[in-house]
Amino acid sequence: MKRYDNIISQLKGAMYLPPDKDDVVHGWLHILEFGTYDGRSAIKMIEAAADIYENVLYYGVDLFSTMTLDDFEKEISKSVRPPPREEVRKLLSQTGATIMLLQGDSKTIMSALIHAIPLMDFIFIDGGHSLETVKSDWAFARLLMHRNTRVLFDDYYLEKKDCGCKVTVDGIDRRDYIVEPLLPIEEFPKTGPMQMINVRLK
Repeated sequence: MKRYDNIISQLKGAMYLPPDKDDVVHGWLHILEFGTYDGRSAIKMIEAAADIYENVLYYGVDLFSTMTLDDFEKEISKSVRPPPREEVRKLLSQTGATIMLLQGDSKTIMSALIHAIPLMDFIFIDGGHSLETVKSDWAFARLLMHRNTRVLFDDYYLEKKDCGCKVTVDGIDRRDYIVEPLLPIEEFPKTGPMQMINVRLK
């Protein structure tokens, strides 16, 4: 899928690539995902990072099975509610990465834990789709960026401003950040055309 191609491409842009691919970096790569859901994207990212880094630290934030019907409707979530956290943890533990799954509303849980989380090399924002949640996730992501961090936004709806990341992304100060729309532009019946957006510091 092109979606996963974009995720892996931007993740690799955040990694230090040694001259010889067999020369694995003896260090840590830090990944944060807003919206772990069932863990499929996490597995793709961890596997790609493990090609280069011996150690991968993955933080995932999601409501998991505590998502209520109100949450489901407000955040314009996926068609099926997310599985329990322990089910996802069991799946991700098979990757060999260090897994930290944070269960709860990202606005609340990140506010409480932001100072305990290390700076991230790659951040994927694909959690709640309400304007409030996307804005909050970006605000926390900014605090966890270093010079080479890549932030990837999913769900930039070209024709919708009532949900998704368009309002937040359009408001990012281009004097401080490089904002790069990624191809392809995909079409969906309910939301119309959408694409991913890559953001990094200038």
